[in-house]
Amino acid sequence: MGVEASATDIGALIDRAEQLGLKVSSLENASLRAGAEILLNEAKENLQKPTMHHLGAKEFEKNSVVTKKLLESIEIGNPKKDKFRGGKYIKVFTSYPTAHLVEFGHAGPAPAPPHPFMRTAYQNKKEEVKRTIIEVLRAGIKL
Repeated sequence: MGVEASATDIGALIDRAEQLGLKVSSLENASLRAGAEILLNEAKENLQKPTMHHLGAKEFEKNSVVTKKLLESIEIGNPKKDKFRGGKYIKVFTSYPTAHLVEFGHAGPAPAPPHPFMRTAYQNKKEEVKRTIIEVLRAGIKL
């Protein structure tokens, strides 16, 4: 389970870096990692926010991540090449085995409401991530 932030939309900056003879791979990796940090932090913040109880009228009395195992399992992967679309991507993901039950909720035996933390992080921060990736690439090209 994870969210991807891709550098495929900023090909012009990558092309310019190649023309200047810069190490494009390290620039791409640094920009993707900077964008992924934003998603990682937002997902962790979302996970710690209280959500509405499945009855709809009450909030959870306890923190939704009592043991902190899910919170601590969110991490950033390594940049990888996208074989189908070109460019690179990096994943922000959780290795916690039941994270999808928190993200999407489940019906039983004790029904639990969804507590989206990865999807909302991406939806709320995708423009900021894109700007950050572009800023890091521009800064690397100017050096």
